[in-house]
Amino acid sequence: MKRIFTLALSVLTASLSFAQIKDDHDHIKYCGQPAFEQRVKKSVGYGPVHQAMDDAYENEIQQIIASQAGEQRGSQTIYVIPIVFHIVHEGGPENISDEQVYDAVRILNRDYNKLNSDTSMVVSAFANNIADVGIEFRLAQYDELGNCVSGITRTFSTRTNDGDNAMVDDVNKHLNNSLTNSNNVKYPRNHYLNIWVCKNASGAAGYTMNPNNWNQAKYDGIWINHDYIGEIGTSSVVKSRALTHEVGHWLNLSHVWGSTNNPGVSCGDDNVTDTPQTEGWDNCNINGATCGNTIDNVQNYMEYSYCSRMFTNGQKSRMRAALISTVGQRNQLWTSTNLANTGTDGPDNLCAAAFGSNRYIICAGETINFDDQSYHGPTQWSWTFNGASPSSSTDENPSGITYPNVGQYTVSLTSGNGAQSVTSTVNNYITVIPNVGIPGPIVEGFETVTAVPNNEWFVYNADDGQTWSVVSGVAATGSKSIKMNNYAGGTGTIDEIISTTYDLSSFSSVTLSFKYAFAYKTNSNTDKLKVMVSNDCGASWSVRKTLSGTNFNTAPNTTGAFTPNSGQWVNVDVTNILPSYLVQNFMFKISFENGGGNNIYIDDINISGAVGIDELSDPFHVSVYPNPSRDFSTVAFYTYGNDQVEIELADMLGQVVASHQLGNMSNGDHQFNIQRGDLPAGVYFVRLLVGDRTVVKKLIFE
Repeated sequence: MKRIFTLALSVLTASLSFAQIKDDHDHIKYCGQPAFEQRVKKSVGYGPVHQAMDDAYENEIQQIIASQAGEQRGSQTIYVIPIVFHIVHEGGPENISDEQVYDAVRILNRDYNKLNSDTSMVVSAFANNIADVGIEFRLAQYDELGNCVSGITRTFSTRTNDGDNAMVDDVNKHLNNSLTNSNNVKYPRNHYLNIWVCKNASGAAGYTMNPNNWNQAKYDGIWINHDYIGEIGTSSVVKSRALTHEVGHWLNLSHVWGSTNNPGVSCGDDNVTDTPQTEGWDNCNINGATCGNTIDNVQNYMEYSYCSRMFTNGQKSRMRAALISTVGQRNQLWTSTNLANTGTDGPDNLCAAAFGSNRYIICAGETINFDDQSYHGPTQWSWTFNGASPSSSTDENPSGITYPNVGQYTVSLTSGNGAQSVTSTVNNYITVIPNVGIPGPIVEGFETVTAVPNNEWFVYNADDGQTWSVVSGVAATGSKSIKMNNYAGGTGTIDEIISTTYDLSSFSSVTLSFKYAFAYKTNSNTDKLKVMVSNDCGASWSVRKTLSGTNFNTAPNTTGAFTPNSGQWVNVDVTNILPSYLVQNFMFKISFENGGGNNIYIDDINISGAVGIDELSDPFHVSVYPNPSRDFSTVAFYTYGNDQVEIELADMLGQVVASHQLGNMSNGDHQFNIQRGDLPAGVYFVRLLVGDRTVVKKLIFE
């Protein structure tokens, strides 16, 4: 993890060629602040009382500006603002890296302290009025309870597509580890500037509100698209100052043409004396003059020109006044007490080791890339990768770590800074599954499964909330099934049940089938289920079937927790699995997206094919009994000639735990006893290999 926020290091070149500006202008979005303000005013019934509050605030701002008129950079207070970035994502590119966030902080500190080298490109009319605002932004290092934090949170929610108040509620629920509590704000506005990063900020590049005392405090912050954060990763240099613009609004600046119309419509004013009246610009005509003979301040950060390079000193005074006023509680952010409580009053404190990886389930022999997520300010790293090659590394972000053998493996990281060190160890962090999976056909009724995840089924639970589990007493057949407790789950979350690898290479076509039962709570629910397949050990996935809408529910709307009866199960056949997926390491997963509905149950997962030997029609008439067994089982089979015969016993990971060479066997009936020995209870697979043909049977030791 890199942490380079000092002002001296934030002086970087931000110049652009005209061609680059023009190219990016074809794809940019603009600020949504005025539209958002109107929506909020409508929602609160904005009237004379609210207007009087805003008028009083403006009077206070003007008084503060007058009282601070003689303040100079050499003696002015440097206001430090603790900030927290909340990344709201669906696992896509909107889940931006920590480095992209750090880059955004660097740019804020550059722009708000006149450290951007492109001030040399400001037109002469404004060259002597470029403000050094004197505000520094630092990622929070402690939350309200004094816990060490990175200043970056991550919430999995489909509401990243909306970028609205409901998305903020999802963030608060996640941070509270609650399904319903969105009012207990872990990062309140009087202690932190909250920045919510999403896929779609309600159609805008970003938006926020000017300080006020009539909007809900928990929604006081900045919403912004992920591709307008910093200038690396999903963003670009041209888009990198959108956050500078939105922070300006958050500090009580309007667009330079005012807040009552779109740019280019009519002359407007922003209550700042040294920004000329303008109609506003959505292009970079630096010599434009729309409201008289004075040229417009087209290069202002509060314009839409996307060639911004400056604030004026009048804007500086207005923003600093907003930090002194009690309205919106901005005055509490930069106090010495708050800076100490949020860990932003001094050098970085290395308080937690953390890491991530590009994958956590792979096939034997594949590689994984790891990334350090420790905080704050590590400069030394010591990694340990059990079962891998190499087994250790001192790189910040090791790549190409190979796991040759099937199993589950622990990863450990110790991060240091020369004075401190912290360690994080995650047991069974990496799961390695067989390159050649369990031979098909596959029959899974969960009757012998006690819990998921296990060696054959894995669970993806991004929000660490409700997820898939094995239940008894509810089933399409038998007595068990798997259930997603969607009744108590969080709307917008996605939970997946993921298979191990299966060998379908002997099939010319297959059908994946399962039974499910599901109910909505109301007609407005938007739950969705997807069936996906992989032919590369889960590195990529292809959607083969989607269930949603009126074709999804199998029972009437149910307000209480849904439990199906025997008539509320429906069979699903997935037949469009292409031949390219009939490989030795085929995988599939069932992905459920919570849209506010009720519980869902799945049972009787089967993979059957047109070609291959199934358990009902194998040519060797194999049977295994007793099954289940406590100590031994007999394998009975028939051979047709002088064939070489071998019997293997494999565990759920595909590892052979016993092998017996029976030699050449003449035609006729044969039996062989498999002793359990010291094998643990569980599910095993008996493989009868006769010549070049194989039959697989499931065996359970209790």
